[in-house]
Amino acid sequence: MGLAVYGRRFESHTWQKTLWLADLVVAENARGQGIGRLPLQAVGRRAQNPGRRAVVAYLRVCNASARAFYDRVVVRRNTEIEIRVIDLPQR
Repeated sequence: MGLAVYGRRFESHTWQKTLWLADLVVAENARGQGIGRLPLQAVGRRAQNPGRRAVVAYLRVCNASARAFYDRVVVRRNTEIEIRVIDLPQR
């Protein structure tokens, strides 16, 4: 029904340990039933064990359903960081 993929992360500019939430997936037929909260809560508990300060997730701007989900679960938006991508030449 739901799956979370995450990894440990250290923010060198803030000296904070965080968990990076790489992916949170809920089966399409199960969306809107609160199931996404369960893996998110499990990741939150996992983050607290080694003393991490936050769980960080990147969202695609075009992913309206993910953005709405995170807005509903009271996720704070980080306005201090802007993400830039350096595309590498294709071989």
